[in-house]
Amino acid sequence: MTPSTTTGRRSLGQLALALGIAGLLPVPGILASLAAIVCGRTALRDSGDDSGSARLGLGLGILGALASFLVLFVYCVVLGYPFPIHRYRAR
Repeated sequence: MTPSTTTGRRSLGQLALALGIAGLLPVPGILASLAAIVCGRTALRDSGDDSGSARLGLGLGILGALASFLVLFVYCVVLGYPFPIHRYRAR
């Protein structure tokens, strides 16, 4: 691997870490978590050695996605609120 490729993979791992952290916040949520999973898997697959930031970003992305799906499950199934909300109309 050339130094630029190694630097690119390292920055992809750091991007996965940043997206994994952002995926735990409510605003970017599931989109950032899915992007962290994709970036983390790509960084781990393409790099010869294991990158700590890519592994951590992948783990945080999975954790954020599972948390989002858990909240959606509780909201829709346990509490019984409809998804999507197309029945409610302003009168």
